[in-house]
Amino acid sequence: MNGTTTEFLHMDRKDKYRALCTEASYIPLFARDWWLDAVAGSANWDVALVEQGEQIIASMPYTLSRVRGRTYLGQPNGLGHVLHL
Repeated sequence: MNGTTTEFLHMDRKDKYRALCTEASYIPLFARDWWLDAVAGSANWDVALVEQGEQIIASMPYTLSRVRGRTYLGQPNGLGHVLHL
């Protein structure tokens, strides 16, 4: 990822994932940040990252939904079982 180590370390998960989506052509359409924004809304998704130094070695985006006061995690629409590893 472009930028300095200090910048990378201070980015939150979504910002790191957005940067990865911009730079990496291998991320599937249904796992891209702009797709997640469109189908879930930018406040209703997040991503789990596995990092090794400044490198993201795995990611798993997920949606957040609230029903009757409870928060549920799910797969984004269209994602199926496609994950970036």
